Amino acid sequence: MSPDIETILKDLDDLEGLNYYSYDPAFTLQIRRYLGEDAYAFFQPYFEEIGELAGVKVAPLAEIINDPRHYPQLENYDRHGNRIDEIELHPAGARIRERAFASGMIGLPYEDRIRSLGRKVPRMVRFAMGYLFAQAEVSSYYEIIASDACVTALERFANHDIKRKLLPMLTSMDPGNLSTGAIFLSEKGAGSDIGAIETRATEEAGQWKLNGHKWFAACANADVALVLARIDDQSNGTGGLGLFLVEHRDITGAPIGWKINRLKTTAGMANLPIGEIVFENAPATLIGSASKGFEQARELFNIGRISNSIAACSTARRAFFEALTYARWRETFGRPLRDHPLIRASLLQSALRLEGMMAMSFEAVHSLDLYEGAGAGPGDKKVYRLLASLAGYWGGRTAPKIVSEVSGVLGGSAAVMDWGLPSLVSNASILGLWNGSLNMQALDVLHCCERHSAHVDLFAHLRKMLENITEPMLRGMKERVGAFLARLGEATEQMLSHDEDQRQWTAANFCRSLSMAVQATTLLHHAQWQMKTLDDGRGALVSWHFIRNHLESPYLEWLAGGNLDLLRDFETIVFHRPLQSSKLADLLPPD
Repeated sequence: MSPDIETILKDLDDLEGLNYYSYDPAFTLQIRRYLGEDAYAFFQPYFEEIGELAGVKVAPLAEIINDPRHYPQLENYDRHGNRIDEIELHPAGARIRERAFASGMIGLPYEDRIRSLGRKVPRMVRFAMGYLFAQAEVSSYYEIIASDACVTALERFANHDIKRKLLPMLTSMDPGNLSTGAIFLSEKGAGSDIGAIETRATEEAGQWKLNGHKWFAACANADVALVLARIDDQSNGTGGLGLFLVEHRDITGAPIGWKINRLKTTAGMANLPIGEIVFENAPATLIGSASKGFEQARELFNIGRISNSIAACSTARRAFFEALTYARWRETFGRPLRDHPLIRASLLQSALRLEGMMAMSFEAVHSLDLYEGAGAGPGDKKVYRLLASLAGYWGGRTAPKIVSEVSGVLGGSAAVMDWGLPSLVSNASILGLWNGSLNMQALDVLHCCERHSAHVDLFAHLRKMLENITEPMLRGMKERVGAFLARLGEATEQMLSHDEDQRQWTAANFCRSLSMAVQATTLLHHAQWQMKTLDDGRGALVSWHFIRNHLESPYLEWLAGGNLDLLRDFETIVFHRPLQSSKLADLLPPD
């Protein structure tokens, strides 16, 4: 049987000093199922170690850096007037950063012991480690995400000399020999619209030079950065972009890659330096093909969206457990807070949303492992591509709802910084913006289906998962999910037959319906594994309540063309335009 949280938490009043790996059976069971018994047993000590690191060592430091007085500070000039652009982290922030990179979230596959054993480190292991770490401090996890993206890009697209020079530094677990990476994309006129990037790349005597201004550059203190820039003789739009590697400083430590004009203050991500940076004839190295810069970068976007979904799960999980722990010991009106029906309703609905979101996020990680594995076919790539976008969208949409809901359990305490909820609320709100706005992410899901018919492969994948569910107790739920999936398939084809405006109007509802299908199917698949492996029916109960509460919805009708009258009435409602009562007969259906 799976462990009981009540037993794990015992008499704790909060999560202070608790190993984050030890109290999260929903997470540990999912990872165990995906990895298999042998790999799970091998990597379990790494999970225990990073859970201890996060809960015992990093979480107390995170409380310090969440104070605005302790945010990163930029020093543009030294006392002699030389441009240095050095970013100083608070000592607590610096320690968190060192411990994050020393933990192995990037470097574990390159560790001598792992290599000597010939042991492959699946993405699932590193994302699981990131999930645990980010519960303590999410901004340093984003530095991990950015550096890992650089590693992925170099491994896939860079030449041998670049790999030999930079990979050992970017994958080092030694704080004294550490280099970090970043991805600089956004400009004043080019946020989600990457094709509008204006930073220019010119080649002179065999050396590429970059000139331009990046308006929102996370990890501004990185040692190297991947930059999308427009190649002079290339076309406009995304087809004219190349992917370049820029090193921040020369061998003396002087900045040669980019200047940092200022740091931005954001709501959340306290330890993440986000700057406005300028390239002025910055030496750069073209990575991969000059004509495929955007295509190469999109590979990193996909992984980034999965990372974002894992961070969303992590943030929501930490908030949920803070609320659950509080509800166990707090008494109001003569009885424990946990016994009040409305509190139970908040915790139950949050638990269902959270476990559904986790199920889809880790299924997306699994699809990435399949895509990167030997023998992956075109269908595997399309399933991964669609799941990555869908998980990123749903994580950004759902985490703020969960954090807001469980904050109500703590009441006024949720507004007090000592409890950590204010920083979780801020971080959760950013998750819906990090990889483009939620609207842009929904359109990306839609484009996967319009341009690549990825929904066909995903539906086939989900049907295969349902076919493998043979437990008699799950048969009714299996049939219900299968029927929903069939109706969703029909509604999707109808939606895709509409004109572009109508398709975009329904994109968010499409994402919601598709997310529900993936979550319900994955939860059901997990429930069968729990029953067969552990003789534990809890997963089946979670699936039943999830299906009953979240699967059925009016959104399928919307996909098929319903509710377009709401779009018709946009001007009247949003801009508060008067409407003659005599015209209502033309707009409202008869009683």
